Amino acid sequence: MTSSTFIIRILRTDNGTWQGRIGHTQTGEMRPFKGCLEMLRLMDEIIGTKERSEEGIGRNAGEWPTTNKA
Repeated sequence: MTSSTFIIRILRTDNGTWQGRIGHTQTGEMRPFKGCLEMLRLMDEIIGTKERSEEGIGRNAGEWPTTNKA
C-alpha cells in the first residue's frame, strides 16, 4: 500500500459541494476540481489505485456485491 499526502484548498462551496484545488505533496502536482467526487477521482488517479482495480485484484474486483432473495 502506498502512502500519499494531499493538500486540499477549498475555494467555493457552490451547489452543495466543494470546488477548489488539490495538490499532491510527493509530485508537486496541483489540479483544480469542481466537486467532491471529482476530487476523490483525482486522488485515485494520482496514487494509481484505479490501475490496480482495473487489473482485477481480488475476486470480482470493481463489482457491487449482490444479495440473493429467496
